Amino acid sequence: MHLQEIYLFVDRRRIGWLRFLLEGYEGLASLSTVSRETGLVRLCFPGQRDKELWGLLSDISQIISCGSCKT
Repeated sequence: MHLQEIYLFVDRRRIGWLRFLLEGYEGLASLSTVSRETGLVRLCFPGQRDKELWGLLSDISQIISCGSCKT
């Protein structure tokens, strides 16, 4: 299984919520916090599930968006 990774800036207050949500989609992606201060996270996911992950991220983008992501 080939894993891919992406880095995203999300609202810092939503990191835990996003981790919890991803756990419900067993095997979809794992989340690691790179910087809690800036909201930078890394998602590792199986390449064959990329469309499912991007669909989910699109659906929740308004919830996890951090706007301009000030650092």
